[in-house]
Amino acid sequence: MTEVEYRRKDLPSPDDRQAVLAFAKQFNAYRYHGSLSAAFDAAEASRRETVLELRTELFIAYRTANHQGAGGLEEVYRGLLPCFEKLALD
Repeated sequence: MTEVEYRRKDLPSPDDRQAVLAFAKQFNAYRYHGSLSAAFDAAEASRRETVLELRTELFIAYRTANHQGAGGLEEVYRGLLPCFEKLALD
C-alpha cells in the first residue's frame, strides 16, 4: 500500500490520541505537495472527496496543532472519519 492507502481496520479510534497522531503524521503533505505553502493551499481547497485531500487536511491539522501547542486534532479527525471510512480500501 502507498502512504495514502489504508483499510478501515487501520483507522484509529478518535478517542485514542496517540493513534490519531501517528496516523496523521504517516503522510507528509509538505513533501507530497512540494512545499508548506502548497500543502496548506491543498488543505484549504479540500472537498474531502479523495484520500489525498483527507490525508493532506489531517496532516495540516496535526502540524498546526503541534506548532501552536493547542489541541483540536482529535476534533478534526472526528469530522474527517466518515469520509475516511467511505474511501477505505475495504
